Amino acid sequence: MDTKLLAEFPFKKPENLRRVLIVTHRNADVDAYASAYGVAHILRRLNSKCVVSVAAPEGLSALAKLVHSEYPLEVVSAPQFEEQDMVIIVDTGHAQLLSDWVEPIRRVECSKVLIDHHPHSESVKQLVDHLLVDEEATSTSEIVLSILEAKHMKIPQKVAEVFLLGLMTDTAGLSLAECRTLENVVKLCKCGATISKARQMLRVKRDVSEKIARLKAAQRLKIYRLEDWIIALTHVGSYQASAARALIDLGADVAVALGEVDDEVRGSLRATQEFCEKSGIHLGVDVAEKVGAALQGAGGGHAGAASFTARRPLQEAADRVLLTLAKRVDATLQEIT
Repeated sequence: MDTKLLAEFPFKKPENLRRVLIVTHRNADVDAYASAYGVAHILRRLNSKCVVSVAAPEGLSALAKLVHSEYPLEVVSAPQFEEQDMVIIVDTGHAQLLSDWVEPIRRVECSKVLIDHHPHSESVKQLVDHLLVDEEATSTSEIVLSILEAKHMKIPQKVAEVFLLGLMTDTAGLSLAECRTLENVVKLCKCGATISKARQMLRVKRDVSEKIARLKAAQRLKIYRLEDWIIALTHVGSYQASAARALIDLGADVAVALGEVDDEVRGSLRATQEFCEKSGIHLGVDVAEKVGAALQGAGGGHAGAASFTARRPLQEAADRVLLTLAKRVDATLQEIT
């Protein structure tokens, strides 16, 4: 990204910022929380009197809660948008991931900034005044790290540790890391972060309900062949992301885990790195975004990990995902029984 643009953050005189709200996507993951943590540090360095709070629709994910307990920030459940001098949205590629907060953010008369590494939709772009988006970054934490560097700010050990957690979760423990990612890991380690500590913190024992969800995902599994690729499709009431990861571990090239939550269908998609590289398919752009838009919802994400929501029946969502994959590969889908 343009270093001059990064150095201009927050695009307003810091002394005029009394209250700033940092908003993440719903059920914020570790990278979203880590990004918010880093942005909060920058704002407080620029103006020690600035009151910074963080908000996430539907709260933090289980793993993000663990990070929050070790590296606390004020997280509010009912943000007062009208009281803010600035709203900063982090790690959010689509407005629907902000749930019911889209309109309050749209209406509030203050400066708004987006910091993200996902391919972003017009829906979220239209909400903000300034964009700091780098789709080449493997995590939003790395973009916030670049802001610190562009502003020539020292990176404290705790901030480095949180950034490393965000980076590692979004690269599946560095297995999806690029050379640039590893360069950032080295920078963070030089600031006091350690990979061993990060791995230990991210190694969380699964609770009983998650174990059951993963086993039910395997029990309800439907298997399809798409040329030489194996597609696994299942449905569970919760832990769709964990279920999809489990199916990849079982041997699927692409895993689709669907579930009905309140009045919508939520889908979690995962793919192996080999599938993404050889097929050229980006799950976020080519599948999740298209399926969500077609089914009155929204979607997006990374090449090998994405999600979508739909306001149509679960079976229709399943059929649409399979059809989208088949069309993209340009091959006939065969169910394996």
